[in-house]
Amino acid sequence: MSEAESRLIAFETQAGEPIPQPPVAGAQPGRTVRPESEEIANLNQLKAQLTELQSKYTDRHPDVIKLKGLIAELEARIAEKPVEPVLVPGRNLSQAPQTASPAETAQRRQLDAVKREIRALEAEISDIHKQIKVYQNRVEVTPKREQELMSLRRDYDNILNAYNSLLTRKLEAEISVNMEKKQKGEQFRIIDPAVLPQKPISPDMRKLFILVLGAGLGVGCGLILLLDYTDTSFKDIEDVEALTGIPVLVTLPLIIHPKTRMRRVLHHGLTIFSIVIPLGLFAGFVLLIFIGIDRTREVLKTFMAIAG
Repeated sequence: MSEAESRLIAFETQAGEPIPQPPVAGAQPGRTVRPESEEIANLNQLKAQLTELQSKYTDRHPDVIKLKGLIAELEARIAEKPVEPVLVPGRNLSQAPQTASPAETAQRRQLDAVKREIRALEAEISDIHKQIKVYQNRVEVTPKREQELMSLRRDYDNILNAYNSLLTRKLEAEISVNMEKKQKGEQFRIIDPAVLPQKPISPDMRKLFILVLGAGLGVGCGLILLLDYTDTSFKDIEDVEALTGIPVLVTLPLIIHPKTRMRRVLHHGLTIFSIVIPLGLFAGFVLLIFIGIDRTREVLKTFMAIAG
């Protein structure tokens, strides 16, 4: 592109130089007609600067953008100027029409060829910029694609491990089935039979027994204290004297009716029975906890034998 623009500047410079004209009748000898080329020279100079800047910077550089604007403005100014015919003294324009010389025609052809080449190169550069953007987008999404690839590989490894595990289990199951089929007629002898446990693993009955015993004693003592606190009857003579402040002179014994006495005897017997039964159950519970079921059975059998 730089080489083509250099050639274009060279051709435009040659085109802006004065071209010698053939002698015209009536004109003074030694005088030639020269076109106005100051703006063209400025344009060529700006294009040369633009070529030098483009060889160093990209098209988005501020100096390049500014210089392109100046070139476009100058080209528009040159294009707006009308082409005035050159009048030669002593000769009419209708009688002597100007025709392009072979040198000018060749220069124009070369200039057009260079311009076409530049347009083709600009189109190629535009395509290259588009391809660069495509590759830049691909480079930007490369980490995302890498993460997706890592996720796929991780999922593949997990699935492969699960498949290998299932395949191993399948082989083990097939081997077990084959072993059972081959050893179907063989007999086995139990070396170490299963034994029932002597006591359960949980709950810990000793701790539970201590907790229940403590709770029972606490509740019983609490009830006794509560009943004694709520009982407002007189227990002895001191209670009456303390309440009334009058000394007691005489006390009379309680006369108990025979039916009341029988009721009290029955009540005491039931009370003793209700105390003996829980004590027996408590003793059996203690034996079960501390010496085990088998020892408890032996103790009960011995007690029944002695009692019988």
